[in-house]
Amino acid sequence: MKWKLPFGKRKRKKQEELDASFGKVMEEIQRIDDWDNPKRLQHYILDSCEQIVGRTKVVEKQKAEYRVLTNYLNDIRRLGSLNQKQSKQLKNVAKRLTETGKAREDYANVTHRLHEEQYVLLDANEEFLPGEIRQMQANETYQYKMKRDIRLLEATKSECEIERERNTRFRNLMRKIAIMLLACCASLVLLFMLLQFSLGIDMTLASMLLLLVMVLFVLYLFFRNSQISRENRQAITRLNRTISLLNVARMKYANVTGAINFVQKKYSVRTSYELNYLWDAYMEERRIREKNRQDNEDYRYMYRKLVKFLNSLELFDSDIWIEQTAALMSEDEMQKVKSNLVERRQQLREQIEENTRMIQDERDEVSRLMRDHDYYPPEIVEIISSVDRMCGLNINYHFR
Repeated sequence: MKWKLPFGKRKRKKQEELDASFGKVMEEIQRIDDWDNPKRLQHYILDSCEQIVGRTKVVEKQKAEYRVLTNYLNDIRRLGSLNQKQSKQLKNVAKRLTETGKAREDYANVTHRLHEEQYVLLDANEEFLPGEIRQMQANETYQYKMKRDIRLLEATKSECEIERERNTRFRNLMRKIAIMLLACCASLVLLFMLLQFSLGIDMTLASMLLLLVMVLFVLYLFFRNSQISRENRQAITRLNRTISLLNVARMKYANVTGAINFVQKKYSVRTSYELNYLWDAYMEERRIREKNRQDNEDYRYMYRKLVKFLNSLELFDSDIWIEQTAALMSEDEMQKVKSNLVERRQQLREQIEENTRMIQDERDEVSRLMRDHDYYPPEIVEIISSVDRMCGLNINYHFR
């Protein structure tokens, strides 16, 4: 984690811009041939004063940052001087804060199995969902049974209808055969009579045989007709019973299908397996959210506890250490932070000293020009005095 300060990390860019501006002024000075010209000399002195003021502001900002870095180093020394009990407490709180913060970050990377709308719906029906899952499973089993029964009953109904149709066709066929045989018998009787009366042939035996055949055929027709009638009555009875059962099965199938469709539309699922999957996903999502809620509470608690502990130490800036828990937990990390601050403070000190020297040199150059050219207009003297007071050129800079 990078160390942050309320000031800019680097001032070199501003320093380079000021050096460039000073260089332009020096080039202009070198182009000046007539130093006895008051306008030219006044222009140069005013430019120099402006450069002194600008560079002094930079120095003031650098000194302010220098003091901040010093205060941070004092905070580090204060943290390092804690007794063993305080140090252990600080490390434990910082470690717990880091762990809960990491858990909160991990929650953002969790792959959620449910959309927010699904979670809200399942959460609103959490109390009823287990029962609805069991009921839907039972309904699906019963629906399958009813569907199978309907297929069997429809097959039985078709068999009964086929049997009735077959018996009807057979009865019609028997009627046609009977008519044909009766016609044949009548023809044979006429033939027998013609042979007997015309030719004198005795047709008694033939007539008896024909009569016997006719009697047997009539008996067969009677027996078969009775059998077909009995089978028809049985088929009709079975058909009526099958139709009744089929109507009941269809009604039950419609009812259970309606109950299943209601749950399907309610939760946007197709089967109880999908609803059970949503329930498992909901339980997992609720566990994750509950853990995240607990992590947030733990984080807020540890955050307040760490802030309270740091405030009790009366540090220069307690808030910045909230983002530096790694340094609070590890002496090596704290040493890296300290080394970085010391290095940056040393760089600032060198920059302050360099800018201060350049300010003083530029001020000395102004004084030299005024002495050499005996140039002391009251308004210029007042401006220079104001610059001196503003920039504190008569004050030596000291560093702690």
